Amino acid sequence: MRNSKPPRQLHILITDDESNMIESLEFILEAANFQVSCAQNGLQAFDIICQSRKSASPIDLLITDIRMPLLSGTKLMERLGDENIELPTIIISEYDSQRLKKYTQDKQRHMFVAKPFTERQLLQNINRMISA
Repeated sequence: MRNSKPPRQLHILITDDESNMIESLEFILEAANFQVSCAQNGLQAFDIICQSRKSASPIDLLITDIRMPLLSGTKLMERLGDENIELPTIIISEYDSQRLKKYTQDKQRHMFVAKPFTERQLLQNINRMISA
């Protein structure tokens, strides 16, 4: 009999400055058996991502709002790119996806989801991103 470890839970980082949105997404994702971390702005998210890379449970997927204090979602994505950190990202926003076209051209790694969205839409999009 092999002594094998169970598969690691997928680790998702939620980044949004609205605490209600964070709490709702956290509830949905934990119920779907994901490991969840949360950040209220892009600076916190960047720190969490960098720290997680040194751990046994690195961030596998980023869900980020665009408009946040200190560091926006787009600036967070640019900073990750500057550090050569490739992370599948779901951008959630009430704003027009055309303005975000530059950030979602790589459909394998980045996706835009307009707020409001359903739990089912969110989970389907996460599954698309992790199976790409």
